[in-house]
Amino acid sequence: MYMVCSPSNALEKKYASVCPNLGQGSCLVLVGMNVPQRTLNPSGHPADCFTELQKALGALAIVNYNGAVQKEEYYRSSTDIGLMKAYNTTLADISTKSPQFILVLNCEVISHRTRILSGVNINGAPSFLRCQIVSALSAYQHTLYFFAYHDVIIEINVSA
Repeated sequence: MYMVCSPSNALEKKYASVCPNLGQGSCLVLVGMNVPQRTLNPSGHPADCFTELQKALGALAIVNYNGAVQKEEYYRSSTDIGLMKAYNTTLADISTKSPQFILVLNCEVISHRTRILSGVNINGAPSFLRCQIVSALSAYQHTLYFFAYHDVIIEINVSA
């Protein structure tokens, strides 16, 4: 699951992504279970979110690959809050301070009861993103985008 938040006055338009001042308790709730179990605090502990991004990209435990998102550009929010800096609106700094905060949660690593499959079966169960905005956003419209990728198992009955 990917979540990006783009302010309307960002120089990169819809390609900019800032943290919408999220606080402690940010997580997915799937079938009554928090993912990750130790909820995230993007404004206070952005390194945890950055690690989740690197895990989802497959960048951990691989020596020659670390992803394309730089930490300085990842630590960008709507306003100065916690360890996050406000996003850039100056054209002179667009190449070095482009906001790239992406909240990524990889649910495929969750073990399954049968141990044959991995991931979570949310068929018929409620699922939602829970997050707390701890500080007012900048005075511009922010658009929140969600992307969820699903693995599907298709069973074909050839004798039917």
